[in-house]
Amino acid sequence: MNQRIVRFATVTGRPIIPTTLYTVNHRNHPFFSEWRQVAPGELAIRYPKEVPFGIAALWEVPGFGRVIVTADDEGRHYRLGEGAPLDFRAEAAKSKAARVRRRLSELAQGGDASPEGLVERVEAASRRLRALNLAPAGSVATAGLLGEGTTMRPEASSGGESPRSEGIARALDEILSSLFWAGEEIELAKARADIARMSRQERRIKLFGSSFFDPSAPQAYLHRFAELFNFATIPFYRRQVEPVEGEPDWATRDRLLDWLDEQGIARKGHPLSWWIEHGLPDWMKRLSYKTLKEVVYRQVFETVSRYKERVKTWDVINEAHDPIVKGNDLNLSRDQVFEITELACRATREADPEAVRILNINRPWGVYRSEWEMMDPMHAIEYLEELADRGIEYEIIGVQNYHGGPEHYVHDMADQSALIDRYLALGKPVHITEVQTPSSMETDPSKWLGGRVAPSGWWHRPWDPEVQADWAEQFYTIAASKAGLGAITWWDLSDRRTFWPHGGLLDEHDQPKPAYYRIRQFVRAFRGEEPGGFADSSEG
Repeated sequence: MNQRIVRFATVTGRPIIPTTLYTVNHRNHPFFSEWRQVAPGELAIRYPKEVPFGIAALWEVPGFGRVIVTADDEGRHYRLGEGAPLDFRAEAAKSKAARVRRRLSELAQGGDASPEGLVERVEAASRRLRALNLAPAGSVATAGLLGEGTTMRPEASSGGESPRSEGIARALDEILSSLFWAGEEIELAKARADIARMSRQERRIKLFGSSFFDPSAPQAYLHRFAELFNFATIPFYRRQVEPVEGEPDWATRDRLLDWLDEQGIARKGHPLSWWIEHGLPDWMKRLSYKTLKEVVYRQVFETVSRYKERVKTWDVINEAHDPIVKGNDLNLSRDQVFEITELACRATREADPEAVRILNINRPWGVYRSEWEMMDPMHAIEYLEELADRGIEYEIIGVQNYHGGPEHYVHDMADQSALIDRYLALGKPVHITEVQTPSSMETDPSKWLGGRVAPSGWWHRPWDPEVQADWAEQFYTIAASKAGLGAITWWDLSDRRTFWPHGGLLDEHDQPKPAYYRIRQFVRAFRGEEPGGFADSSEG
């Protein structure tokens, strides 16, 4: 049969199956493949929608975290029907080593210096990997990886124990962990150097914000918001604005804007059009498509016209590619999705020629593509590319970037940096419009999809307030260093309001967590308001 078998086991050789497992193409876009278990800890990949492919799994890397790990035959990718079963741990270690070396080479060619001793450490890990004399992907495999944590040995496929194989597996774990740490160190060093090269003016125009939905919020919340942020996202969900057709209620939005005016905080309206339950009045679900287009144009034009002196930036469309995946409450076809996207962008421009239009995408890694075959869903990048092909005009790409909660798996900072670069490569400025990670591993049933954290992984160690703070500081450093990235919005400031489990920078009582202080320190140093390691920037 035309298939490819992959082995998974713990470090001691116990067969396991990763809870999250999918194939990716050469662009690192997930896609559908059929997986069949053929033996304990052995899965056959059959009928992949694309060939060649890489293999991604949520995998515990000892000493680093439980994160998405990708094996891709050192960048060559795998094909069906070639060779003996692949051992995931060995393939992951070889592939990660190749990626880290390529990244070091890219930066060296661009004139970026690596941290002292880092190149030597990566080379030492690579030499150690070669010394294990692992079989190539097309021949008999050797050691393994870890799914709740680990891998299998070649001799252990049928249950035999082997100290030699366990030693190889442990060595691979150590190598993989060191390479993950090195990959993050590379990206942080580059980010800090890039920030140091920015002029103060370049830094000061960056926006750091949060959602701001409650004009009656406690004073502690309002104080913390104004202390940290220079940018606010305010709600224009049509379900709230126009629950009854033709009777819009602008009062809450006016009160929010009044407070932002007092504080001198920039603002964005979110969203002008969204086609699922949270953003859609019931009466709109019953409209014919012809009438729906008339209504959407009227709503967008009316809203932007009313607020064009107070709001210049808009999330025009929210998550439009996602309804293509799972269906939507308007039952729009793919062509209709693009037609209404164009209509909303045009209505915004006609209402305010100076408006800045953002198309806001969610689930930017595209893992949902691995879950569907018949619908053949688009990756968010493919959606944005088709917008360009169709000539649909807008100004900014908005990217949501949630982690460590339901259906949003954890990636390391090297992946985070590469993801932002992939969206910037589309040729438009990027805003991180929504980002959150948890501060606890506990399930919070009051949050989205039951608020389970553990199944989506953890970074460096299981989530706690200090880990959240470390993650936030590193993510902000990398994201803010990108020349084309104009804004980062944490969603939401407080656990009292957020839908993401333990995702606020403030707790349920609006008291700051460590992440609040860490982001505040970073932002002040970034803007040059206090010392913080970025003092070498030019004054240009």
